[in-house]
Amino acid sequence: QAEMLGHWHDVADHGERMRAVALEHATMPRVAHALIHMGDAAAALDDADAAIAAYDEALSITRANGDRRVGVWALQRLGRLRRARHDVPAALALHEEAQALCEAQGNTLGAAVATADGALCRAALGNTAEARAAVEAVLARLPAEWAARPAHETFDLRWTRVQVLQALADPRAAQLLEPLHADMQARASELTDEADRERLIQ
Repeated sequence: QAEMLGHWHDVADHGERMRAVALEHATMPRVAHALIHMGDAAAALDDADAAIAAYDEALSITRANGDRRVGVWALQRLGRLRRARHDVPAALALHEEAQALCEAQGNTLGAAVATADGALCRAALGNTAEARAAVEAVLARLPAEWAARPAHETFDLRWTRVQVLQALADPRAAQLLEPLHADMQARASELTDEADRERLIQ
């Protein structure tokens, strides 16, 4: 809840406590999960170096213990940070690994998000045909495949899809952004605190 509402200092404190308890009991999957929370807080608080270190450590743990779910979280987050730092080839490799893990788990929504992130990387690398093919594949599956899910569960996919279309100067980006914005406003209206609504929207 704190993470969804943007209470990042609370998230960081929770992650630190969670990591300390998990280390005390040598529960490495919980350590990795705690590191994800710590990385998310660091990234949101503009400490990219700390976020990358946390995600890297989480990824190393998940590769050792086979926790694919948390591994995908680490891969996706690392990929986005690497792309933001203009290390696009490394970002693409991370998203491709995340996509493969999601597909192995039957996580079609996660695979689609990783595909869309990979398309963003391909667009940045100038591989526009590959980027367009990837985003078209995702577009073909929405909304039919995930229509039964609550709208907020597809925010990440839909926003990444819009970003790819914007990168490709595709006019559909504006058309798809409008309903996404409306759904985000509706989700935010479910919260009663004005400050929390603004943090959620951001």
